Amino acid sequence: MKTLYHVMGLIAAFCLTFAILITSVEAVVYFNPNYFEKEYTKEEILTIYANEISFDGTMPGVNYASNRFFNKDINDVTLPEAALLAGLVKSPTKYNPLINKEQANERKNVVLSLMKRHGYINRIQYELAINKHIDELIYKKPKNDISYDYQGYLDVVYDE
Repeated sequence: MKTLYHVMGLIAAFCLTFAILITSVEAVVYFNPNYFEKEYTKEEILTIYANEISFDGTMPGVNYASNRFFNKDINDVTLPEAALLAGLVKSPTKYNPLINKEQANERKNVVLSLMKRHGYINRIQYELAINKHIDELIYKKPKNDISYDYQGYLDVVYDE
């Protein structure tokens, strides 16, 4: 998983990998899986998937989602933030923290409890992470930001 760790950071990579493995039945690759398994390693497939999935319905990639939700690079996310991103893999729209805060928080907690159950985090890490609510994690833009009609479209154009 060396490549994936370099792209996302250790905690985020683990959370995303864990979520993809747990929801592998639901996260079926829409291409021929046999082709991917022959051409790419599991680490490469996870890296491709992490950079192609749309976490918020607009732009693909886990780094974009990290910047969008937390205003930080994926390498700088905390355990609860990584768990939130991992939880989004199952259903990005349903668990979107900007729209469905309570559902996103519950999903984050499910990911954390599974990590604890399988021994990837200890009780103290679990308690600290589970007590961080979505409202504490999500970056809130300052009110003085100017917003125009079709701001989402303009943001995508500027990013290109």
